[in-house]
Amino acid sequence: MEKKAEKIHIELPISEEYAHFLRLMVSGIASRMDFSLDEVDDLKIAAEEAYLMAINCCFNPTQKIDFDFSSDELTIIFRDLILPRAGLDDNQKKEQDYSVFIINAVVDEVGAESKDDTSDLIILKRVKAVEKKGSPA
Repeated sequence: MEKKAEKIHIELPISEEYAHFLRLMVSGIASRMDFSLDEVDDLKIAAEEAYLMAINCCFNPTQKIDFDFSSDELTIIFRDLILPRAGLDDNQKKEQDYSVFIINAVVDEVGAESKDDTSDLIILKRVKAVEKKGSPA
């Protein structure tokens, strides 16, 4: 029987000090699922990178983050980022490009939903089917 979808919503102060807390939360959620240790590490990297990007392009005092997960995939949504890039200087744009590059390298899908002056950054990682020992490759 497949497990129903679950949601967690958090709001963290915009501060690098909370990046470690976010990594622990992502690790806890991903560990409950059937992600491998490498996949858990990939998710922690992606979430921390997105959060650090939010610090540079979010003008709110807090960052809203949603976790939507089922038995086979985890979606992490960073709300209200300045992804249209119009309000960012060249250095911030380069940092944002690098962050998106890293996130793309470690998750299955990265997307953005635009709304008014901000966007939501959406990160999706699917649980890979673990092959049983002795099964043909």
